[in-house]
Amino acid sequence: QAAYIAIDIVEARVLRGTPAAPPSAAAPPDDAVARALSSTGHVQLSGVRFVSGSAEFEQGARLALAGVAQYLQAQPEVRLYVVGHTDVSGELEGNLELSRERAQAVVDALVHDFGVAAGRISAHGVGPLAPWADNQSSAGRARNRRVELVRHRVGVIKSAAGRYALRSKDR
Repeated sequence: QAAYIAIDIVEARVLRGTPAAPPSAAAPPDDAVARALSSTGHVQLSGVRFVSGSAEFEQGARLALAGVAQYLQAQPEVRLYVVGHTDVSGELEGNLELSRERAQAVVDALVHDFGVAAGRISAHGVGPLAPWADNQSSAGRARNRRVELVRHRVGVIKSAAGRYALRSKDR
């Protein structure tokens, strides 16, 4: 059975200005998660960090994950993509796999430790393909190593080519 990922480009532009702050040990309060997911459709999990080169959580991740679980409990209609990112260090295929493993670690923790229904969240990895900062400095690479939540969008979407696609809650 073949698998694929479809990506809808909602807005194409060059990111300018100050890059996002590097992940901190403190998780955003769940109201910040809710506000970001409601307004922009995505949020970085700033409290979720991993041991270098692995999908093992560093200390402090549970606090951020608890906030996500609380948000999902309060918003039963919401479904999320969990998207893992890496910097450019290493080979592309290895970074894609590592980013998928890290996203899956977040999904597994939310399902097994916090009781989130598995059908509401799915793991995806994009490796170094969507950087927030340059990869030339250690600070930039640190900003690019992150996990984000992206809210599913349901409805009819018009593509850049003018075609329409129905996106269902089951995708």
